[in-house]
Amino acid sequence: MPVHDMIFWIVIMVALFILFLGAQLRFFGGMALKIYVQDKLRQASPAEVRDIILAAVGGLRAPHPEKAEHTALVDHLRADHPRPLAQIRLGRRITTLMPFVIALMLVARRFWPF
Repeated sequence: MPVHDMIFWIVIMVALFILFLGAQLRFFGGMALKIYVQDKLRQASPAEVRDIILAAVGGLRAPHPEKAEHTALVDHLRADHPRPLAQIRLGRRITTLMPFVIALMLVARRFWPF
């Protein structure tokens, strides 16, 4: 196998590993916040818990909590738990961009002159 093929596949594996780490950031950050929110609001449904976490993380389509206690919990999460929220945001960016990067690398490899 030529050296450039080995380098290409190593780069693809590193990109897939980064994609996997991004998925882990989202999953574990979300699970930690889910457990915390469920502990604070025992009567909340899973959909309400998800909406609270999504509102705390933010984004273009983040829901706005309707209840005052949910809004207070969103503010509390933003103030006291910035690291899990930042992990989820970083995981979102990685899992959004890396599939395109991997696809571009595969297309670029197809058209390499080697």
